[in-house]
Amino acid sequence: MTDTIQKTIEGIGTMKEFTENELSQNHGRGGKPAYVARDGNVYDVSASSMWKEGRHMNKHTAGADLTADFANAPHGTEVFERVEKVGILKADTEATTVREHSEPLSAPVQSRPPDAIQQIIDMHPHPILVHFPQAVFVLAPVFLSLFYILDVAAFERTAYYLMIVGLLTAPAAYISGLFHWVFKYGKVSGGTYKFKIFAGQLLIALSLITTLTHAKAGVLSQDEYNVPLLVLYFLAIPLAAAIGHAGGTIVFGSRK
Repeated sequence: MTDTIQKTIEGIGTMKEFTENELSQNHGRGGKPAYVARDGNVYDVSASSMWKEGRHMNKHTAGADLTADFANAPHGTEVFERVEKVGILKADTEATTVREHSEPLSAPVQSRPPDAIQQIIDMHPHPILVHFPQAVFVLAPVFLSLFYILDVAAFERTAYYLMIVGLLTAPAAYISGLFHWVFKYGKVSGGTYKFKIFAGQLLIALSLITTLTHAKAGVLSQDEYNVPLLVLYFLAIPLAAAIGHAGGTIVFGSRK
């Protein structure tokens, strides 16, 4: 334990010290690395898809101390475990014009959304709307299973109505997701985003097919399992879970 502590202390002692001016040079544009500081530590986020061209969520710019901004972030400090710590931030009392001779950090890689759009983004419509279809797409097959297992006729109608609710709410969640992708993430072309867009369309199509199939079958009989319909209902669970996982990866990042 003592050796470990000693090595840690020695490692800290050899860490590169960045002034605010030096940090500002690593803004992630023009082939430069993207560094950000938090609580006195400097991290390299160049390899993160969330910091494309030194911009994060169309709101934060690399080359800056983001300690104050981090207090309002939707994720915890675990995101910094996935990037390399490259140094520590040194107090620069003499740099009254930190970015005087460097490219301004405020220069956006792409145009910022209008204030009205930003106000909508700040209301987080997608996280609000997406939870409704995710919940009902999981509950619907559960109730259909309980209909057969517990012999409760009301559960069959419950499953059917839940699937209808999912069908009606999923498009709004999908559209709000596209809104965030365009205005918040700048239509980034990463694989996770593409998957989420495609999977969202697939889930809406699946809910439509399932609802129409159930409507055509009418009130189900408890004496005979409707296997095709059960399969359609249960397909929604892994699909909704995969979409949720992709959303979590976008917000919180990945260890890969």
